[in-house]
Amino acid sequence: RAPLGSMLHTQALACLQRVSTRRAAQKRMISLDVIHWIVEVLFSDVAALSDFSLEFGAALWMNLAMFDDGQRKCEQVQSIKVLAVLICHDNPTVRTHAMGTLWSLMIRPKARAQAASISLNDALTKLLDEYGTKDRLLVKQIDCVIEQMAAPAQEGQEEFDEGEDDDEGFLEEEQLAQVFIKGAPDVDADKVLRQFGATPAVAAKQNDVVTNVLQALHRQLQYAGLRRRTASTRG
Repeated sequence: RAPLGSMLHTQALACLQRVSTRRAAQKRMISLDVIHWIVEVLFSDVAALSDFSLEFGAALWMNLAMFDDGQRKCEQVQSIKVLAVLICHDNPTVRTHAMGTLWSLMIRPKARAQAASISLNDALTKLLDEYGTKDRLLVKQIDCVIEQMAAPAQEGQEEFDEGEDDDEGFLEEEQLAQVFIKGAPDVDADKVLRQFGATPAVAAKQNDVVTNVLQALHRQLQYAGLRRRTASTRG
């Protein structure tokens, strides 16, 4: 098991985040209690993590919390308490992903009760006071979360019918936007999606990391094949 912050850890985390928009991969990670690992292990000491781990971990969590199965897992751990810390983080990308996760969870009665128990609404109001004139994007995100908390509660988001095959893999941006604003009247899907999307710098970093990991795996496979051929020749 690689220690948090190691090169192997960051590369693996980036790969998990990259594939976490595939519904089949989401289901598998949720069944393996990746959400529990994110909350209880990865974010057990937020101050000790690099911005890289925080950004990819928060983005992974947001993707896994989109649907009912992931939201149920979130309710089984201290999700709201950890998110309350992340939404106050100095890194705006971390705040954005944490707000997206909160938005998904605030549709559920149990998550709302957890939020009420730690006075999350007061924390959001303080954030508005602190960043109201400095970060318009954060203000919009907070407004979305507060509106979600005031909307009729439901047990979770419905899944998209993507067919039996998952060959295409990644959900389209329009589909992701529909998940985030399901049932919200008179809302521009593109605008809401942009509020919770990764910044260009983070997206570029994700692409670089995934490319490096794939190249490293390719080299390892080539080396393993060479060793097998050498052993066969000697035999």
